[in-house]
Amino acid sequence: MKNKTKIEINAEDTIARVDGIEIGIKEINEQDHEGHCWLWMELEDGQEFISYDEGETWDNIDWGGCW
Repeated sequence: MKNKTKIEINAEDTIARVDGIEIGIKEINEQDHEGHCWLWMELEDGQEFISYDEGETWDNIDWGGCW
């Protein structure tokens, strides 16, 4: 089961609001593998998230399993 997280991102893609806390975005980019696109984001506090629906919802990345 994936852990969905509600995240709001400002228009400049520099700040993410996670659980009501604003955190700077270190990096955000779009990736594609054989026609499957996703967004990957790393925050300044080290958290990483992935979205398969253009940023509508975000999953915590599980480095020990599938994401």
